[in-house]
Amino acid sequence: MLKLNQVSKEYRNGQVQSVAVNNVSLQINRGELVCLTGKSGSGKSTLLGMLGLINTPSSGEILLNDQHISKLSDSELANIRRQHIGIIFQQFNLHPALTALENVMYPLYLLKDRQAKAKALAALADVGMEEFAERKPKQMSGGQMQRVSIARAFAKKPELIIADEPTANLDSENTAVVYQLLQKLNQDKGVTVVIATHDRNFSSSAVRTLDMHDGQLIQ
Repeated sequence: MLKLNQVSKEYRNGQVQSVAVNNVSLQINRGELVCLTGKSGSGKSTLLGMLGLINTPSSGEILLNDQHISKLSDSELANIRRQHIGIIFQQFNLHPALTALENVMYPLYLLKDRQAKAKALAALADVGMEEFAERKPKQMSGGQMQRVSIARAFAKKPELIIADEPTANLDSENTAVVYQLLQKLNQDKGVTVVIATHDRNFSSSAVRTLDMHDGQLIQ
């Protein structure tokens, strides 16, 4: 499904250059649950961003379903993300003025999906949040907001879900709930899931765990 060939990502600040990801080659197969672990600054979030086509590599190539991503324009990349990739953020990124239902429906509206409401309600039901459909983010706990963000990522039935530190702001109880939901999406729905986390309690149950250190994979 996803293949990275000798991918690197460099950042420059004035005369200072730093390498966030250094010459990484990786293949992720359809239906896998993959966990990227590593300390802060190890490069796992940068690598995750490239897997989700959010960041482009400084060198190397990325293939999605055998298509060379490096040859696509920004608008073409955005279209692929919109249709095929769901993203779960550490900070939830829910629109404060919208209800849970409206937040989940929003990506479907962008796709002009006529069944947006039905699909959003079904996604909320999948994460046990259907009773919160009319609540706004300020009326929900952190765990509840993250469950809504999972529903938003999954509602459009993506091929791939990427999650960047999805439990960093949650207590242990809600952390367990989020992990169970992501595993359920992978096992029951067949969605490929890639998670960046420093929590090794979850990584032990993942199909495949990849450790990062100083921008390189330790497999």
